[in-house]
Amino acid sequence: MRSEFVQTRAPTADCRRNATSPRTVTSRPHNCCSLQTKTRKTSRTSRLTRSGAEMQIPIRPPPGALSHSFPTCKCIDVVRYLFAAINYKGKTLSLCQVTCHHLYQLALPLNKPTAQLRWEEEGVDFGERWVCIYRLPYEVTTSTRLQTLQYRIVHRYFPTRRFLYSRKVIDDPFCDDCGLVDSLYHYFFECHEVHSFWNDLIVKVNVKLPRQRQIKLTRVGVLLGFPRKLPVVNLLMLVAKQFLASQKYRQGAVTYEIFYPNIVKMFSIEKEIARKNGKTDKFMKKWKPFISADGMLDL
Repeated sequence: MRSEFVQTRAPTADCRRNATSPRTVTSRPHNCCSLQTKTRKTSRTSRLTRSGAEMQIPIRPPPGALSHSFPTCKCIDVVRYLFAAINYKGKTLSLCQVTCHHLYQLALPLNKPTAQLRWEEEGVDFGERWVCIYRLPYEVTTSTRLQTLQYRIVHRYFPTRRFLYSRKVIDDPFCDDCGLVDSLYHYFFECHEVHSFWNDLIVKVNVKLPRQRQIKLTRVGVLLGFPRKLPVVNLLMLVAKQFLASQKYRQGAVTYEIFYPNIVKMFSIEKEIARKNGKTDKFMKKWKPFISADGMLDL
């Protein structure tokens, strides 16, 4: 009876070696399968060896890629290249210290974000303090809801009526309360009801602050925050902007009396988190201007 399997070629030593170590790069042809079967495959060679794809793995990176990714490295030999270094922001880093972040920064041009360019076109330029503006919501609170809100405002992606109208979501860009174009400035500052709310809040806050720590009400400060002021002040600004967004969405009234429970809630949440983490002293230091002698919120 004829055998089901037909052995066409005995496996060589190189094939067995390649099967156990698929990463080995060899220049031998990879069609030396040990067995050819009719119904099932019994070859011990790796998939890369059978398909010939192993030949596509380079022994060393292309010279052009090395010289482009690392401008200060002039050698292309792999052995010499491992001992090279790059110049990153005035610091010399050996390649064993280089991370993906370093490669990304070297490969891409350092362009300003589009939103930052638009702010600067409107006369808002913080210079080197733009980094503080981006970090501000993440330094003053751990609430992802507040962080997301500020991120959308800074990057000018908050859904005002003008924003929605430009994307053909609604029929007109005008404010429901005063009839003016509902831009980012108008939504959070210039609308008459919102402006009255900010005046009441700033008066309450400045009464509790020393003179050098008091804040001046401006539309840029309301939208982007006050990097040089107390963290608790910027936290209150974030809570107030979240309150405005919620009330406008519900078409509710915007007053300090309605807003005050939101401050109490944030105060209680941070106090409880600080108690569980053993950071009560840090919490008291943060909220010190607005804490009474008995440890209660006084604002």
